[in-house]
Amino acid sequence: RYAPVVQLLKKRLDKEHLINYDLHYLTGSYPEGDALLDLYIHPLDLVCYLFGKPEILICRRVAKDSYILMLQHPHIVGTLELSTAYTWTSAEETLKVCTKSGIYHLSQMEELTFTPTSSTVLGIPMEKLRTHHEPKEVLFLRNNFTPILANNQIYSQGYFNEITRFIDAVITDLDQDAHKAIISNLQGLSYSHAAQIEAQMEVLRGWTVSAAYRFTDVRITYNGVLRIQPLVPRWKALVSTSYQTPLHKWQFDFTAQFNGGGRLPDPDKNNPLWNANYKWYPQLFAQITRFFRTWSIYLGAENMTNNKQDTPVIAAQEPFGTNFDASMVYAPLSGWKVYAGFRWALE
Repeated sequence: RYAPVVQLLKKRLDKEHLINYDLHYLTGSYPEGDALLDLYIHPLDLVCYLFGKPEILICRRVAKDSYILMLQHPHIVGTLELSTAYTWTSAEETLKVCTKSGIYHLSQMEELTFTPTSSTVLGIPMEKLRTHHEPKEVLFLRNNFTPILANNQIYSQGYFNEITRFIDAVITDLDQDAHKAIISNLQGLSYSHAAQIEAQMEVLRGWTVSAAYRFTDVRITYNGVLRIQPLVPRWKALVSTSYQTPLHKWQFDFTAQFNGGGRLPDPDKNNPLWNANYKWYPQLFAQITRFFRTWSIYLGAENMTNNKQDTPVIAAQEPFGTNFDASMVYAPLSGWKVYAGFRWALE
C-alpha cells in the first residue's frame, strides 16, 4: 500500500465504476516460514486497501500453501490466486482491475497501464468490425537505467515510504500526564525487536507436543526519553499438546499459555491509582472433539485458570470524573468459560 504506483492506482480507482479484479501472487516454495503470514499478507492487505473490507465468498486450498479465493468488497468482486507452486525465477505479482471505462493492469509493482474500453457502434464493438487496437496508456513505469530515488526498487516497492511512515509515526503519550492522552508525531527513535523460538515433536503416533517462546522489546521516545512501550507484554510462551485416537474418532487438545508482564503508563505521583507494572499470568485451554463421518461435536473450556483483570476501568464509579480511564486493559476481562459446538463438513 505504500508503493507510489499503488497510491496512483487508488486515486484513479476512487473515481471509477468498478466491475471486478483478478490478482495473481505466484512464487516458488517457501519452506523457511509460513507463506500465509509472511507472503500472502501483502496481496491481501493490498486488495483491502484498494477496495475496502471484504467478505470471503470462496476459499479453496488447491495444494500445499496454494489458495484460490473469491472476495466480495463493498463495490467490487475479485478473485485471487496465491501460490508457492511456481518458481522464484518467474515469480509473478499482477493485478488486473476491470472498470466501466477500461482495464488497469499492475505488474510487479513496477508498471501500471490503462487500456480504455473499446468503442461500440449500435452495441457492436469496433474491434470486431475492423482491426483497431485501443491505445494503452502507461501510467507508471520504473526506469531501471536512471539512478534516481523514484527508480530504486526500495522506493518503487513501497519500502522507503513505509520506513518514512514509521519514522514519522503518530504516537500516543500516556506518560506525561496521568489524566491525558497526548497525541503527536514521533520526535526521536523508535524500534521493535522480537525473537522467537519454537519446537514440535510427535511423542507417539497421534500424540504431538509443541512449545514456543517469544521475547519482544518495543521502545518509543516519549517526551525526549526512549522508553518501553506501555501495555505490551515483554514475553509470551505456549505449550500445546494434542492426541488423536488411532481410528480418528476422538481428539484431545490442551494448551497452556503464559503471558509476560509489562509496563503501565506512569501513574499520578500524588494520587497513584494503578501500579507502574503488571505481572505475568497463565491461561489454560482444553477441548475434546468427537468425529463422525461428515460432522463432529466438540466441548471445550477457555481461561481455566480464571485469570482476569480486577480493575480494567479506573474510577469506574466516576465516569465523568478526571480519574476515569478505560485504557489500562492488559489481561482478560472474563474468567472461566465453557463452550460447545457442532461442525458439518460439506463435501
